[in-house]
Amino acid sequence: ASICGSASTNYVQKWTGSGLCNSQILDDGLSVMIGVASSPNKFHVEGAVASPNSVGYFKNTYTGTSDGRALYAYSVPQDYWGIGGWFTGGWRCAWADYSATGSGIYRGFYSSMSNTTASTSGGVYGFSTEMTNNGGGLFIGTHISIGGGGSANKYGIWAQITSASGNRWGAYFDANGPYAYIASNAGVRRGFDAYYG
Repeated sequence: ASICGSASTNYVQKWTGSGLCNSQILDDGLSVMIGVASSPNKFHVEGAVASPNSVGYFKNTYTGTSDGRALYAYSVPQDYWGIGGWFTGGWRCAWADYSATGSGIYRGFYSSMSNTTASTSGGVYGFSTEMTNNGGGLFIGTHISIGGGGSANKYGIWAQITSASGNRWGAYFDANGPYAYIASNAGVRRGFDAYYG
């Protein structure tokens, strides 16, 4: 078969129907790339794509009654080290969306943490700096469930503010009603500077 033009080093060739040509895939023996000429990553894809399209698209077409994953990431070099996924966005770093069709309990985002004894470990951790408004965690319509034994403190929401100016709230509750209820094993309290609009 003839070479379409000339074969470029490390580019995977593709059959066009009349000859072999360079594809978009570059494999230098260390990395596999699309859209870039070099990368320190094992797999690297770049491209200019506007929403609602994506640079990478994964769809699980399984239709059974068991859960299916479209994407799985695992990184545990050893205990207490490893990041399963890292997302950087100019507006939202991660977006979870589903339009429910049944009557079950649904979660736009679900996080689980288990087998930890540290008192400040959490299923979801939010941290922000140099914020003019809002803060590290902004929960709207959020269901938080804490379980497990042991004598350590357990928090549905744990909030801390340091080195901030202006009005400061460790936690801000808007119940859209006369009270925001706060309960603990010490009893139920209501009010607590809760805002009703």
